[in-house]
Amino acid sequence: MSHALEIHAKQAIDLLAQLTRKEEGDSKRPHLTGGLDGNEIAQAAGVAFLFSRKGGVGVTLSMGTGFVIAKVHGKPGWSAPLLFSATSGGLGVSLGYAEVETLTILDTSAAVHEFLKTQVSLDSHLSVALGKRLAGDASETAVDFTSPKESLRKFSYSVNKGMMVDASWNGSGISVRDEDQVALYGEGVSKEDILTGKVPPPPYMTELYAALNRLSYFSDAAGSSAKDPVQGIPVESGS
Repeated sequence: MSHALEIHAKQAIDLLAQLTRKEEGDSKRPHLTGGLDGNEIAQAAGVAFLFSRKGGVGVTLSMGTGFVIAKVHGKPGWSAPLLFSATSGGLGVSLGYAEVETLTILDTSAAVHEFLKTQVSLDSHLSVALGKRLAGDASETAVDFTSPKESLRKFSYSVNKGMMVDASWNGSGISVRDEDQVALYGEGVSKEDILTGKVPPPPYMTELYAALNRLSYFSDAAGSSAKDPVQGIPVESGS
């Protein structure tokens, strides 16, 4: 389990690099490419990374794994990763295969808290992936984060690799990987313990935290007019 998470951490760093680039003429400040801006990281209560594969002809199936991390309340820094899996099935006009890497910005503690329970959704889905594509559209994710009532709480950016056309109705679900959590952190560690900073993160997460913090720092240094960055939001108790 540790090795798989370490690979995901490296993939997350690479995804951040693809979604941001240095502004021409400025060797330091990251700038938009796939729609992601450092200010969004600075304002976030947490972030989730999902790495999935999707394919089918008429009937589509998507499966993936990922992790969510939250800003720790009362102290600088990020929580240890909470591991989750995601599945999605669809019926409609679809053809092809694609690998999708997704970063989801969680704006509030409520959005972070949703990862503590199983989520199931049903929605219409339209996407096209040709070769390698950067997208700032939440509909590109393999998991439904597109409900209008959720739009102010979480939104996603994706990189698609492959060739696929998908216009279908999709059912999707997210669930915490409890057995993997035990293997990584030991018995008696709750999901709330993980996301509230009571559990030390694995050392190989340090590079990802540094990459996220750099984005936040350069956003602050640029003098954004947005609200003050969130310095950590408590996660509500729940199952």
